[in-house]
Amino acid sequence: MQTVDELSSRISKSYNEMSPNFRKIASFLLEHPDEVAMSSTRDIAGQLDMDPSNLVRFAQGFSFSGFPEMKGLFQKQIRKSKTGYLERAQQLQWHGEHEEIAKLISELHAANNANLIEVLEQNNPELLAEVGALIMSAKNVYICGFRSCFPAAFALHYICRMVRGEVFLSEGLGGTFADDMRGIGEGDVFVTIGMEPYSNNTVAAVRYAEKCGARILALTDSPLSPLAAHAHHVLIFGRKGPPVLGSVVPVIALVEALTTVMIAKGGEKALSVLNDSEKQLTDFAAYVDQPTAYAASKLGKKNTVS
Repeated sequence: MQTVDELSSRISKSYNEMSPNFRKIASFLLEHPDEVAMSSTRDIAGQLDMDPSNLVRFAQGFSFSGFPEMKGLFQKQIRKSKTGYLERAQQLQWHGEHEEIAKLISELHAANNANLIEVLEQNNPELLAEVGALIMSAKNVYICGFRSCFPAAFALHYICRMVRGEVFLSEGLGGTFADDMRGIGEGDVFVTIGMEPYSNNTVAAVRYAEKCGARILALTDSPLSPLAAHAHHVLIFGRKGPPVLGSVVPVIALVEALTTVMIAKGGEKALSVLNDSEKQLTDFAAYVDQPTAYAASKLGKKNTVS
């Protein structure tokens, strides 16, 4: 195994057959990857209240010579993931100076195509249908995605409101981040969207939603994401490609795939809400080729008189 994602996949497949101590170790690895990378074997064992030999045996069970070799995967990932925005921009400028811009754009296009394919491979139609049904049947739906993930959260909120009621988007305007989640509880679905570097507010929101008993759906870039660690359902999008500041193409594509399946399986209820939504937009003349209901009525009277 060369990456943390590969290790995570192996852990997930064998988790149900693990001993209680090994399950405890596995959960810690998946939920605290940064801490695994930076802490000693003894420190981690102390937090788990077990002998360090358990960590050694756990690592050997996955064909590592010992826990330090396994920890090396986490250290490699954190070095790769902690590249700051400035460094990414500098790398992008270096490529701009040493390569033709057309080539750079072509590489970006190819990377996004690969990410779109990965969205389909990582999230099979059955999973999307299950998650879509969960969103449609929930009492209330709360959606949270900050910073670069906000466009995806807004898109999901917009489409959900077209086909069902009681959908709330956490915007945090005027510092009202906590207020946006007031009332969440059992029977509700909390949808969180995030990618590395993960927003503190997003992680805090997931923990709060879990505490309140809501079912959690995470759209995120890795099964090791701190959002995935608390989720009942996880949808994954990739972020492979040249050094850009953070493409939102893959997560937008995932939102579109999810909402497409959601509407396809929404039945008469979705169609009824959608019909009401269209009528309301017509009343407000939301689009340039739609006169308002008032204007249309006046126009009808004028035509009658003439």
